[in-house]
Amino acid sequence: MRAASLASSSNGSGNSAAAPMGARAPANNVGNGDVESQIPQSSPLMASEMTNASATAAPANKSAPQTLPKIHNWQLLSPVEWGYCRYSSQPKPPRSHYDHVTKALVLNMDHYCPWMFNCIGYFNYRYFFNFLWFVATGLLYGTAICFPAFMNTGGKEYIDQVRASPGFQGRPGRLSRDFVVRHSRSNPFIPTPDERTLVAMAFMLCLCLCAAVLCLGGFHLYLVLSAQTTIEFHGNFAKRKKGGWKNPYSVGSWKRNWEMVYGTRHRSRGCCGILLAMLPSKRLPEFLPLPLDG
Repeated sequence: MRAASLASSSNGSGNSAAAPMGARAPANNVGNGDVESQIPQSSPLMASEMTNASATAAPANKSAPQTLPKIHNWQLLSPVEWGYCRYSSQPKPPRSHYDHVTKALVLNMDHYCPWMFNCIGYFNYRYFFNFLWFVATGLLYGTAICFPAFMNTGGKEYIDQVRASPGFQGRPGRLSRDFVVRHSRSNPFIPTPDERTLVAMAFMLCLCLCAAVLCLGGFHLYLVLSAQTTIEFHGNFAKRKKGGWKNPYSVGSWKRNWEMVYGTRHRSRGCCGILLAMLPSKRLPEFLPLPLDG
């Protein structure tokens, strides 16, 4: 009996002694049995890498998406590759486009010109180019002949001419009914009061229109020497910005590109040949608008 009581007392003391150790056990038991404790814990190095990645990805998400350049179907074809026009339901030659004004498929189309009331293309581009420079020459001539009279509209000679005319009463503001201003014999470019407004208007119109037509003519001169059209110029703008781009329709030099439009009839006459080639003519183009002999 005494041994049994000692055994029971020893068991009770063992349980009471094991209680402090059992207080630490729940942490291990929870770690082994709880589901949330099974989530893998990241190391400090992984946490730093994740924060850096999120920090670098944040500006990319906030920044606006980059807009890609618009690419047309004709830009995906090779320089001599034929396509298909879905507007006219016809085979589409290289460098040709459909004109929605004339409802026709135009070879080497440049643009539609309301002043010529026609679409500018392969067969009439030479006449359009001549039209620009002939108009610019006429406006330049009008500016030149109006310039001396325009400069004398408010000068001393203009006032002297008015005072020397019959019917002048001595005061510029008091003129008789039969007052007539005649041109001075010494300088016929001094306008009369009736011509003063017309001269100023003619000079300003000729000067402004001449500047505008010269800018347009200079742009098309660049297109002729570089073997491009207006449509191709705008389509190849993104390619030129990247650098290293070469026009596939250029035949090598600006002289040969000029001859692709005006022909080789006056090649041996030098600069005079350029002016002779720009004279009005009914001859057809000698070459195709491709890097091939016509």
